[in-house]
This record gives sequence, structure tokens and C-alpha cells, in this order.
Amino acid sequence: MDAPTIAILIASLAFAMAVMTFIVAVVRGKKEDGRHRTEQVRSLAGLFAVMASDGAIAAAAALGIAHTPDNGQHVALLTSAFTGITAITTAYFGIKAVSNTADSAIHKKRQDGDGDGDGD
Repeated sequence: MDAPTIAILIASLAFAMAVMTFIVAVVRGKKEDGRHRTEQVRSLAGLFAVMASDGAIAAAAALGIAHTPDNGQHVALLTSAFTGITAITTAYFGIKAVSNTADSAIHKKRQDGDGDGDGD
């Protein structure tokens, strides 16, 4: 495969991952009743930030591959791009999972009692 074809393939894969991530976020948002609109907007804004940064990394990798004639360097660019995209996406979902867990624990505490934490 030539460099432009590889670059287009990488960009297409990054876009497909972003679309799938967006669909999962929208479906999960519809399942959760009683959530505030602010939390949904915050989640989507974070998701768009992740998608934009993943897209920027993919675009930079695609441009690097298109302008680099050496195949040994292509492997290094692809590996670096994959690592960057994986790190950003994993960090987003890890932070989101912890945030959701803390939010549901606080919400459950408020439903179970007065939620002021003094034990009265």
C-alpha cells in the first residue's frame, strides 16, 4: 500500500471509532432517566473534545505518513498515533466511569437518608 492509502485508512478508522463512541454515549444518555441536562451537555462536550483530539492525532499521523518516504518510519508513526489515541480515549472513559460511580453513590445516599453525613 502506498502512503496516501494508509493515511486515508487511518483517518477512516479514527472517524469510525469516534462515531461509535458518540453513538454509545447517546444511547447510554437515553437510558438514564432523571439525569440533569447539564450532565448530558458536559458528557457530550468531553466526548467531542476526545473525538477532536483523536482526529487531530490521526490527521497528524496521516500527514506524517504521506510525507515520509521510509517504511520504517511509517511503523513508528502508526504506533505513536495508536498509543496517543488509546491513551486519550482510555483516560476519558476511565475518568467518566469514576465520575459516574461517585455521582450514583451520592445520589443513592441522598435517596436513602438526608445526605448530610452527620449520622442523625
